[in-house]
Amino acid sequence: MNNLLLKLFDSLCGFVCQIPSRIGKLKFYLLAGILSVPIFWLFKTKLFLLGDGYLKISEVVSGRFTTTEPLDGIIHHQFYLFLNLLRPGMDPSFSYTILSVLCGGIFVFLILQLSDLLGETTFDKILIFSGLLTLGSIELFFGYVESYTILLVSLTSFILLSL
Repeated sequence: MNNLLLKLFDSLCGFVCQIPSRIGKLKFYLLAGILSVPIFWLFKTKLFLLGDGYLKISEVVSGRFTTTEPLDGIIHHQFYLFLNLLRPGMDPSFSYTILSVLCGGIFVFLILQLSDLLGETTFDKILIFSGLLTLGSIELFFGYVESYTILLVSLTSFILLSL
């Protein structure tokens, strides 16, 4: 049964991986990253009770940050101020949600490139991509108020560029 499933999955992988060769890998990866943004937005988190979500929301408004993650606090605070200029009285969690979802699209783009670089066969590439995509950290990109979205994208960029 295992061999049958592997052959079926390998033939499916061959079909799916022909799409990037038709339009170009970089264009396909960019398109996949862009198309993942509406998916992240559609299924975005509406409750920020877990972790320190409400603390982060209050910090983004006040401009006071924890000493453990100052750069992340500054980025989110400045983005909140920018969005508040465009739409005064905006909910502060909205700025976290937008950055989180955008980072998700960038993350999908980066792991597609990373899996293409690391995998030798089509099966390897899809296995690496699906393994990275289905980590628990993917929840961060569904608009969750947390300080690790920018960090995860930065670390993935660092790994990709170092390879």
